[in-house]
Amino acid sequence: MYLSLPYNGDLEFLKTVKDRKYPVKTVYGKRFQDVIGGGRARYDIANYSDDNLKQAIELTHEIGAEFNYLFNAPCSANIEEKKQKEIIEQVKNLIEEYKIDMMTIANPKLLKILKENFPNLKFSVSIISKVDSLEKVLEYEKVGATEITLDYNIYRNFNELKRIIKNSSVNFQLLANDGYLFNCPWATYHFQLEGHDSQDNYNGSLKYFSYCRFNCKQKSAQDPYELIRGMWIRPEDIHYYEELGFQKFKIIDRLKETNWLLNAVEAYVNRQYKGNLSDILCSFDTFEKESVKTPQITQNDMKVNTIQNLRHYWDLKPYIDNEKLTKLNFLDFFVKNKIDCRNKKCSDCMYCKNIADVTVQVDNDNANNVIYNLDSIKEKIIDTVKE
Repeated sequence: MYLSLPYNGDLEFLKTVKDRKYPVKTVYGKRFQDVIGGGRARYDIANYSDDNLKQAIELTHEIGAEFNYLFNAPCSANIEEKKQKEIIEQVKNLIEEYKIDMMTIANPKLLKILKENFPNLKFSVSIISKVDSLEKVLEYEKVGATEITLDYNIYRNFNELKRIIKNSSVNFQLLANDGYLFNCPWATYHFQLEGHDSQDNYNGSLKYFSYCRFNCKQKSAQDPYELIRGMWIRPEDIHYYEELGFQKFKIIDRLKETNWLLNAVEAYVNRQYKGNLSDILCSFDTFEKESVKTPQITQNDMKVNTIQNLRHYWDLKPYIDNEKLTKLNFLDFFVKNKIDCRNKKCSDCMYCKNIADVTVQVDNDNANNVIYNLDSIKEKIIDTVKE
């Protein structure tokens, strides 16, 4: 097993990773903004300096890993054509001055352009590209992809995973700890919003807010079985994917603090986590919190300068009993029955619902306050965006 780890702007995180000798293949990160943008909005990520980024890349190389620079906004409004010279200059600078080893791309046309100009640079296809079939894999392989992060919506479709890895020659990685919704209808829109917000030419007068993420949080609060439907990969289940031939697993998120990340990385290195699985799923901030009592928001509470100051009003702490999931051999159902969740109605199956009933606990008062608070916050922010 090899890991791909996020750089959160804290050099101490990478120093600890180096000291602990984790099996790291790549470290990924990016500037606050650049000409193409990435998969996280400006307001979410650390705005670390260019010198900090250079030090992070040096540390990555000392670890024995490669640095993967994210250029993975899904929509660039033809910037790849209009600003091709500027893009090529930025990438050239990243290679020659910063010493990056790889770039993650979500736009197939941009991949084609950069591969033609930088044939020796490695290119990883982003999960944002939603590569979920052998046919898509082969198309990206033709364009020049070195690596592909497969769409997490097929992580329990073992037939398709086997078909993909047996019939292609690119490298793959799987995203292990994303706790978002299965087949989320907001995902494409969400990544487009975040990509535009992290581009140099973004119009700052267009106020960004994560309406999509609020919907995910609300849905998880309303129906805990969504927490089981999510296509995460538990540390205990890594071996199922290794047996198919997948060796590299991506840990997220760049938004997380160092202690949170180290806890998640340790779990995957040790291939087990005793306690609350949501501690290591990036959608939640449960790690190191004994309990969460989210208050109901008032109109006065919303008179703050930034959305960041309201975070504790949507703090949901579900308890997903990971040891029970192990005792229930949770993933065996998908491995043995060769289920494709994309082609089967959940209401006809009920497996995840039945598992959630015995493994998931959510404080109803807390959940109801989160639902109410997010409705109130969304309404307030939409009014602000219209101004």
